[in-house]
Amino acid sequence: MALCRTILGSPWRCNDAARWGRLRSMRVLPFLPLTLGALCGGCAVEGPEGFFVQLYGRIYDEHGDGVPGAEISLATEDGALIAPCITNQDGWYAAVILADEHRGHALRVVARAEGYASTEAWIPLDLVDGSPQVLPAYPPQIWSLWSRELPALPMALEVNSGQAEGIVLDAISGEPPTEDSGGDLEPVVFEVELRKGWNAPDSERVVGSVETGGGVAEAGRFLFEGIPTGVYTARIPGTGGYTAARFPLLVRSSDAREIRVAVSPALASNEVRATLVWGDAPADLDLHITGPRASVTEGESSWERFHVWAGAPYFPANATDADDRVVAMERVDEDGVGPETVVVYDLRGSGEYRFSVYDASHASEGGVEDLSQSGALVQLWLGARTPEFFEVAPGQPGNTWRAAVWDTEEDLLLRLQELTSVEDEGEQEAF
Repeated sequence: MALCRTILGSPWRCNDAARWGRLRSMRVLPFLPLTLGALCGGCAVEGPEGFFVQLYGRIYDEHGDGVPGAEISLATEDGALIAPCITNQDGWYAAVILADEHRGHALRVVARAEGYASTEAWIPLDLVDGSPQVLPAYPPQIWSLWSRELPALPMALEVNSGQAEGIVLDAISGEPPTEDSGGDLEPVVFEVELRKGWNAPDSERVVGSVETGGGVAEAGRFLFEGIPTGVYTARIPGTGGYTAARFPLLVRSSDAREIRVAVSPALASNEVRATLVWGDAPADLDLHITGPRASVTEGESSWERFHVWAGAPYFPANATDADDRVVAMERVDEDGVGPETVVVYDLRGSGEYRFSVYDASHASEGGVEDLSQSGALVQLWLGARTPEFFEVAPGQPGNTWRAAVWDTEEDLLLRLQELTSVEDEGEQEAF
C-alpha cells in the first residue's frame, strides 16, 4: 500500500505527510507491540479498501534538533517499500498505510539525509482484527484516521568512524557488578555486542564487540572505537548471575558522553524490574511505578492503585518486613546519575502497570526541557522475557515522562514519549 493513495475521497499527497506530522495534537501512544483492536477499542477507519492507520514520528540530530528534509522509507521486514515521505523543517514525518496488508509483521524504518549516517529501526507491528468504529465520512480529513506515534530516532553526522563509551552498573547496588572468586570479589566481565540499527533484533549480525574493563581503566566500563557513526543496539548477554540487557547506542565522531546502563540479577517468572539511568543533568530524576492493587483494606476503594517512588518506597506502605513487600524501590539514587530501581515481586493485580520519570530538580518549572535532554533511559525486565528499553525524546518541555505502560490483561507493552508537567510528585493520578 503506497502512501500516495486517495483515502475516503480525500487525496493524500506525499508532501502533505510532513505538514500533518508536526501537529502536536496528534501525538498519541507509540507502540511496542501495536494492537489495533486493543489500543483504541477497535477504532479504525473502515474505508473502501480496509483499515488505514497514520504513522508519524520525528528524526533528530546529535543535539536533539529536528533533521529537515530527511528521506524516510517505511518498509516490510524483508525490505519491500510500503511508503516514502520526507521530514518537515522540524524533523517530523507522517505516512498512511493500509493496516490489513501488514498485519502481524514488523515495520522497518530507514532515514537518510545529506551529511548524516543513515538510521535504521525495527518496530514490532501487530495489527489484529477488531470491531471497526465507522467515523463520519465528512469531513474526510486525515485526522479522522487512527494515528500512532513511532519512536523518535537520532541521526549521527556521517564520518568515517566514531566512538562510544559507557559503564555497566548493577541495578541494585549502583556499582559495577562483582562476583565472588575464591573469597575475593572480582569484577564481572560483560561482553557488549553492537548490531546496526535501533531496536535491532538479536538475529541481526554483530558488527562490533568489546568486553567491559578491556582496554579501559575501570571495571564495568566499555569503549567502542573505529566504528562507523550511526545508531546501534547494544546487547549484553546474560552472565555471572545477571540476565541479558539491551540499550540504544549512538556512535558519533566527537563530544561523546558516557552512557550509563544497568544489568539486572536474574528474575523469577512473575517478577518485574525497572531501572532508570541518565546523564549528568538534571541532578534529581525519580522513577515512579503505579499499578493495580490485588486487594483492598478497610477504608480503601477497589479502584485505587498503588504508587511507589522514592517518597513512598514500598507497597504495602506498612510492609516493614521485606518478605511482605509486593513492590519496592530496590535502589533510590543519591548521587544524581542513577540507577534508580524498582521491583515488582508478585504480579497480584491485573491491569496497567505504568513506569514514569519525574524531574524533581524542576518540580515547579514545567516549561523547561531539561528532562527531555537528560538522556534518561528506562530499562525493563519482565521475568524471563527479552528485555526492553525506553528513551526520552529530546526537544520537549515538561518535568514528567510516562515512559511505558504494561497492560497485563491484554499483554501489551506501550511506549510513550510525550512529556507533561506535574507540580505534586506524590499525586498518584499524574503517574
